[in-house]
Order: sequence, then structure tokens, then C-alpha cells
Amino acid sequence: MFNEKLKNRQTTAISFFESAIKSNKLHHAYMLTGSDTLEQYYLAIQVAKILNCENNTGSESCNCTNCSWIDQNRHPAVITISPIDYTYGNPESKASTVISVHQARYLINSLATSSQYHRIIIFTDAAEGKEYTKKAEFLWSNYVNILKPPALAGKDDSDTERPSWMPLPIKYETFNPAAPNALLKTLEEPNPNVTFFFLTRDKEDMLDTIVSRCQVVPVSTINIQKNSTNALASLINSFPPKNPAEAIALSEEVMAISKQESCELEELLDSLQDYLCRLIKANYENKTQSAKIVSFIERIERAKLELANYVAPQAVLDSLFLSFISS
Repeated sequence: MFNEKLKNRQTTAISFFESAIKSNKLHHAYMLTGSDTLEQYYLAIQVAKILNCENNTGSESCNCTNCSWIDQNRHPAVITISPIDYTYGNPESKASTVISVHQARYLINSLATSSQYHRIIIFTDAAEGKEYTKKAEFLWSNYVNILKPPALAGKDDSDTERPSWMPLPIKYETFNPAAPNALLKTLEEPNPNVTFFFLTRDKEDMLDTIVSRCQVVPVSTINIQKNSTNALASLINSFPPKNPAEAIALSEEVMAISKQESCELEELLDSLQDYLCRLIKANYENKTQSAKIVSFIERIERAKLELANYVAPQAVLDSLFLSFISS
């Protein structure tokens, strides 16, 4: 079924999907949550391979027509819907700033026709353009030769390249207000062999009407490269700081990692949160220690909100790491 690297990265999620597929109890809609949207996207694509493989394996080594087509992200059974993807139905098929009701209706009409394939519909936000090239290159470095961006609407040529395309977490604001309502009946009464995926950071970011129709599956973050991970491991070994000097040093180290590895501060803080979540599991019997770790996670979350509100990054980090001293 799923390849070993993905199994090792996403043990819980893969176990969940393997069990559902083997028992023929795949749900009609899933909400993948977490900060690594590209890993969520890859997971959804891998589910598509397994469900459509002509040899019933979906393995990396399988060269059947369906697997090869899905590897190129050009299979008609795998549909990526974002404001800039699957724009059929929009006037002149142009991209928009939201997922439009025209896209939703076009999809519904398309799904009304029968298909020999198991169709996978992936809802995500997305960005593309010169300003995203560097970050996209960094994110896609983990998926070289195993995953490609979707084709542009109306351009199914496998030679069409989109080097700056990257998926982003979907939110309720990503939809035109009428689009989710148009989809609800399809989500409630799905056609056979159709599975929906919604890629988001947190289920709280999505409309309750959609969340209630989905099974929520957390996906871990993997999009920090090896050098960054090693540097972050060094940081973790010094965590939490014992005095103001250590706190400021850690703050500056995080900023340096972000600049050197071209990754967002939010991603590094997400990884630190993931580490702390694992600590909670390891210390669940120690209520005092667990409460302390939870407070760390909450402070990191507040720091991420400050970054999202354009507070000076170094000031945010300094304040965050200084707050850990008294804990």
C-alpha cells in the first residue's frame, strides 16, 4: 500500500487509512489538519494511487497507467480545487481569489456522470507566481520525482510546469459564501467511488457544516529540511532557557535558522510545538510537567498569532523565549 517513507512520517494517519481501505470502510470526506499542507496533499494523492492502481498496490515501483498518470498529477480521477485550480465554470475559466460557486456547480455536474475510477477531490487554497518561487522550491524539495503540481485548467499536457505552485491551508474565507452550500448535498449523498479531502490547518478554520460531514485526520509536519531539523534539534537540547542570556541566544538562533534555510518562522514554531506535543504523550502521568508543557504550547500559539499580525519577528521571539524562563 503506502510507501515506507510516508508510513514512517505519518504513522497514525497511514494506519487509519490502511485500515479503512482494507476493510472497505473509506469515508466519503476527510479533513486533513496540520501546518504542512503539501504533506497533506501528497497523502491524498497516495490514497488516489492505491484506490486506482491496476495492480492493487499503488506502490512507488508500480508503472501501471493509472499510477504513472497520478504520479504526474494528470489523472482525470484526481481533481485539485482551489481559487487558481479547476477553474472550469468561471467566466473564461479564469482564476479567482476564492473557490467560486461556478467551480462548485461544475464539479457537481462532473460527478453526476459515472466513472470507472475512484475519484479523489482535493480542496485546498493555493498560491503561484514569481514571489512564491523560492518557498515553493524549498517545500517541493521533499517530493522530487514523486509528486507534481496539478495541471492548469484546460492544459492537461504533462509538459506544463508550475514550479512556483504550492498548496495552502484552506479556510472558510477561501470559499465564495454560496460555494459550500452548493456542495453540501454532494457531501451528504456522495456518488459511489468519490472521496473528498479538505486540507486545512485546523478544523476551527472551516465551516461547521463541512466539518460535520468529514472525518478529521491530523497530519504531521515534515517540511523542514535536514539542516533545519538538525539545527532545531540543537535548539531543543537547550530548551527551555535557564536565564535571559540563553533566551535571547535561542531567539536569535531561531531567526538565523529561518533565514539560512528559507523557511517561515511559523514552520519552525510548528515543529517546536510538535516536539512539545510528543513530550506531553511521554509525560502524561506527570500532571505538573504536562501542564507546564501545555503552557509552552499556548505561548507559542500566541506568538504565531502575533507574527500573523505583522508584529516584529525578533521582538516576538525574544518575548516568547524570555517567557519560558519563569516556567
